[in-house]
Amino acid sequence: MSCREGFMSPQTETKASVGFKA
Repeated sequence: MSCREGFMSPQTETKASVGFKA
C-alpha cells in the first residue's frame, strides 16, 4: 500500500524508496 501511494505521490519519496525495497 505504501509502495503504490509513495510512487504516485512525489512528496513521499522517502516512503516510496522503503516500500519499493521491501
